[in-house]
Amino acid sequence: MVNFVGEHLGTREGIKVYYYSVSPTRIMWHFKNINQVFMAKSSSSALPVVLARKGLSVYRRIDLFFRHEYNVNIFQHQFIRDVNQLIMKAGIDTLILTSGYQFAAIPEIKKKYPNVRVIAWIHESYKTINTVTQEFHDYLVAGIRGADELVCLTENSVHYFSKWNTHISLIHNAIDLGNNG
Repeated sequence: MVNFVGEHLGTREGIKVYYYSVSPTRIMWHFKNINQVFMAKSSSSALPVVLARKGLSVYRRIDLFFRHEYNVNIFQHQFIRDVNQLIMKAGIDTLILTSGYQFAAIPEIKKKYPNVRVIAWIHESYKTINTVTQEFHDYLVAGIRGADELVCLTENSVHYFSKWNTHISLIHNAIDLGNNG
């Protein structure tokens, strides 16, 4: 879906699309212009580990114990640094983020680049994103509030997230049928 939308945006005059992969080793999709793909410098420590409590570091456990929530942005500082460098290097004026972890980073990114338009494209149902981000829910909400626009896939998600941000578009998943005559 990401490369489908990106490739179509990239065909418009004056628009150059870049992709950032949170994995330093693997690209999941085929891209027409691999020079527009930037890879993470190292694995993002905040990503899947958070879902398994047994995988939590001592600091995360202490943070969760005292605050009942941890500051996810401490653990994704490399992602935030990489994105900020990409914004500066490529002159990015619009950034589209697609996961709860990335949404939590929006206030940090906007702090450094307040004029960059940030769109939070919510691919999951609101129930799923709440489950995945339950240990840093306040950071998710701060990111949703800080986004310039939200894109949701369902009416239910639009209704749910509108309590934090009213700049919402409903865009159902696209289907690429190809050109078969």
